[in-house]
Amino acid sequence: MRFKISNAIADIRAPKGNSKKEKIKAKKDGISASAKPSFESYKYLTEKLYNEEKLPAIYFIFSRKECRKLLKYLCSEGKVLTTQKERSEIEKIIKRYKNSGIYIGESVNPHALMNGYAVHSAGLLPQQKQLVEELFQKKLVKVVLATETLSAGINMPARTTVISTPRKPTSTPDGGSDHKRNLTPNEFHQMAGRAGRRGIDKEGFCIAMSCNPTQLELYQNLIKQPSNSLKSSFNVDYSFIANYLTEFKDDYILINTFSKSLFAHNPKGGIDESKVKELTRAYRVKKDIMNRDYYIDNNAKLTIKGHLIKNLNGYEQTPIINLVCDKVFANLDAVQIAGVFGGLANIEYDTREENKEKAFYSGRDMDHDFFNALRKASFEIKDYEKASSALYPDRSMTFDGDIVEHVYNWADLNKHHGNSRSNWKEMYFGNINNFVKDEGSLFKEISSTIDLLKQMIGVASEGEIYSDSEEDKQYYRELGKKIRVAIQLHQKEPILDDNI
Repeated sequence: MRFKISNAIADIRAPKGNSKKEKIKAKKDGISASAKPSFESYKYLTEKLYNEEKLPAIYFIFSRKECRKLLKYLCSEGKVLTTQKERSEIEKIIKRYKNSGIYIGESVNPHALMNGYAVHSAGLLPQQKQLVEELFQKKLVKVVLATETLSAGINMPARTTVISTPRKPTSTPDGGSDHKRNLTPNEFHQMAGRAGRRGIDKEGFCIAMSCNPTQLELYQNLIKQPSNSLKSSFNVDYSFIANYLTEFKDDYILINTFSKSLFAHNPKGGIDESKVKELTRAYRVKKDIMNRDYYIDNNAKLTIKGHLIKNLNGYEQTPIINLVCDKVFANLDAVQIAGVFGGLANIEYDTREENKEKAFYSGRDMDHDFFNALRKASFEIKDYEKASSALYPDRSMTFDGDIVEHVYNWADLNKHHGNSRSNWKEMYFGNINNFVKDEGSLFKEISSTIDLLKQMIGVASEGEIYSDSEEDKQYYRELGKKIRVAIQLHQKEPILDDNI
């Protein structure tokens, strides 16, 4: 791997009409560690790589919005990277997708593809990613503007990788005043490692774009540093605790288990006792919440809520099970149930400072049962945020009314109209267009909802088994039926087909 730090001109343009103070701030940002290269710098670099035969290349840019803006700029102002023969081949491949029934959504930019440019990010549909990956592998697309999600797990080797900045956005407390943090050596080397195509290139090239001396120093340190040690993402969640309490009553066995986990492993050898204490503390705080909400009775046995939560992995488990057991969904139909679970499957997380002005909103206050269910769901999330603040003191959680609307509308459209392509187009270009970032975001919201709904079938089935009264059994039986309908309304080909 050959590393090079390339000088770039910082983007310090302040929007028209800004005050003198804001223009001064823009100039200061241009000399900070978080400075971003100007679009002209990317244009110059692209032409240089083309002339030096160092394409194809992946440009890592840590913002979907910036990727889209830069794509538009390079498409209109940048060099055309493809030959006429390559453009004809790109056109044939796009037609092949359409003729074979693969729906590539509404936001693909064919003109950019023809010129040899593409975006690859979580903002794309899976079919769109598949198209970009095929074109890149066939050397038809020469420059891909990608977010960090491309750095691992995808077969898209390039001759050159370009890293646009040594700092990336973050919503965690380790972010600075600009809500960004420095790249870790792992992240940097993972992206750089995309360069060099096996069997084609003798060596790969990684170019880091530096706008000032501060960034230059950060890059120099990243290049010298080895990758970080692997870190375990082990999480003591509520289903883990419930399953443990089904078999054991003694916390000693659990603490012994924690000591043997990768999370508690010290890279230098032995056990990191502070990590064991961290896991133990998380277990006790969450067990206290389970006691508070009656998942565990006075004899340390699981209640029906405790048995239900064993079937739910991921998401915010206790608020969801609390709502189910409080029969919040009893009077809702399948579309309404989908809407509520859409919000629960897509909780948004921010620091408390960022989220202090956010509050739940829904325009469906005339639909009393649905609105009350949404209001209770929002309350449960905020109540859990407060109860778990000992573990997450800086985290704020939002039950987003816009996401509820997206998921509700998708289910409602599919209920009344069988053409899912037409429904998707109406979703993307219709009244939600101002509230959704891109097709990929909409896809993620709906996919997460489907995943949660599928898990809720097991929860409803378990509720029927463990309920004592016929009335409760009937509630869980009907809930399971409605959830199955909600899944059918969401999982429509060709947008959300299981085969994608």
